Amino acid sequence: MIDLPASLGIEAVECLAEGGGSVTVRVTGRWRRRRPELRGQPMLVVDAESGRQRFLAMPEPPSLTGAAPGTWRMSFSVPAAMAPSLPGRTFLQLGGAMVPLPIGDVPIPAESARRQVTDRAVDIARLERELDDARAQSERLRAEIGDRERRLRSVEQHVHSERAERVEAEQQLSLRSRAAQHDLRVLHERVAELERELSGMRRAVDEAQHLTAAAEAARAHAVRRLAAATAPTLRELELLRAGPRTATAVVLSAQAERPGDGTALRLETAMAGRRATLADTRVADLERELAAAREEVDAQRRRAARAYEAIDLVRAELRRLQAPGLPVAGAPPPRGLAQAEPVQAERLSAALARLREEAPAGASEPPPETTVVPAVQSVPAPWPVKPWLAPAFRTLTSHDASAAGRLLLALLPAQPAADSHPVAYDLIISELLVAHVTVASGGHVALDATPRQLVELDFQLSGDLASIARLLAAGPVRRRLLGLVPTRRVARVRGDRRRLTALDHLIGARLTVGQLQAAGVELDPLLAMTLAGLMIHPAWTTGERFTIAHRERTGAAPDAYLHIRDGEPPLPSVTLPHGRVASVVVCPAAEVLSALAGAAGALLEGEERPLALLRQWLERAQSA
Repeated sequence: MIDLPASLGIEAVECLAEGGGSVTVRVTGRWRRRRPELRGQPMLVVDAESGRQRFLAMPEPPSLTGAAPGTWRMSFSVPAAMAPSLPGRTFLQLGGAMVPLPIGDVPIPAESARRQVTDRAVDIARLERELDDARAQSERLRAEIGDRERRLRSVEQHVHSERAERVEAEQQLSLRSRAAQHDLRVLHERVAELERELSGMRRAVDEAQHLTAAAEAARAHAVRRLAAATAPTLRELELLRAGPRTATAVVLSAQAERPGDGTALRLETAMAGRRATLADTRVADLERELAAAREEVDAQRRRAARAYEAIDLVRAELRRLQAPGLPVAGAPPPRGLAQAEPVQAERLSAALARLREEAPAGASEPPPETTVVPAVQSVPAPWPVKPWLAPAFRTLTSHDASAAGRLLLALLPAQPAADSHPVAYDLIISELLVAHVTVASGGHVALDATPRQLVELDFQLSGDLASIARLLAAGPVRRRLLGLVPTRRVARVRGDRRRLTALDHLIGARLTVGQLQAAGVELDPLLAMTLAGLMIHPAWTTGERFTIAHRERTGAAPDAYLHIRDGEPPLPSVTLPHGRVASVVVCPAAEVLSALAGAAGALLEGEERPLALLRQWLERAQSA
């Protein structure tokens, strides 16, 4: 086999720059030995930066034999852009063999040079723009890194404060858990004590019933004995009552008729008189004992009924304390559940006091012909008042947050009565309505269009009525989580968030309806009917179905209705529900709630019983 590289000699390699952006490479060589048979066309191979490029010989190359014997020449056309890559990186491929070509500097055409200069200028401009963009990007990234570092420090500080608050909350939770366990033990003891007292009362009631039966039997026996004892001497007693002379005459005549029986008759007459006196005295004593026994039985029954109510209240508190999801004050309740009221030991004390006290005398009903609603005195209630307004406010917020916000706005005049601590805050409801509330030596509530300076206030609460109501109904702990829920808008607090307890005290105030009216609270008729309906437990209305309406004295028709629906929640409305109106309360629009609760000055049209039932339910809702 012939060695092709050894038999092939490269004599000259010429690079000719031509117009049109190409370079002609002309290779001249000689066969040193016998020419071998070649397969395939000769190609010029260039190792460029973009990869290995191959170029075929020009269409009309010189013959491989050449003009002189043993010589050959061939030409290749290469793009001018690859001229710098030709020296040292060019090969001649003949068949399967590759022979390196000695190529020096390659002249570059002027046009190609100008093109390269232009390309280089374009590249330089592009690189400068990229450099400017990179510098701008660097500055932006540096600013962004600085901002993120500041945010990171702020987040770290927030996390630190949240951890501190969490530790404090856990400590408070532990303390309140221990307090709740203690209250639970006290409740168990009180339940046991109440059950013992109830058992004693039941025994007392049974004894009183036995005494009553015995007194009735003794009275009947005494009546029978009195009748038997006075029957033989009835005529003599009548004569004695007729007068001494008549009795003496009868005795003398009897002695004249029966001389031997005079002494016996006198003795029998004296004994019959004494027996009659003793019998009358005994009958009066028995009647007094019977009346006292009946009163004692009634008192025992009333005390037993109160004991049952108190025990039901205590058992309800125990069930709530023993529930798996018992909320603790200061901790958020589970999602979807309303916040439960905290355990109040004074309620149990009040129930026990009510159990032990004597039953008050029942009040007499007003005469049926009167049309004036009887007045309820504006003195403090004789029964303990529970925070009835808070559950009604939370229920109204869950159903109609805007109405709950209007209720809060109407309750602002009662802020001094609910919490006497000095406080100043603004409720920024809109750009045209701001409520200024100030409690110092007295209370002041004003509506204005501009808020006060924050330095003059404890806090500002900004938002519409619905968002303010949702924030206050959530409770102190859940308020921090409401802002994370995108579907529910809540009000924004500026200033000291801890002073929001003033509004919490207003919503949870232990004030009666009359005390709210005396503090200046005025509700429109529909809102008053709505609040009254929320105060009434649906189970209380079982078996009752009627409608109570309100009308102003100058109005032609009622403007608000409350429909009681036999065990279902009462329905307030501004239109007449199905059925007739049983009672119409006629009073000013701002006094509807107090008139329903028993305030003076209102007129009643229609039946009295529905209004009396409604008053009993409202009093029960306010009573602890």
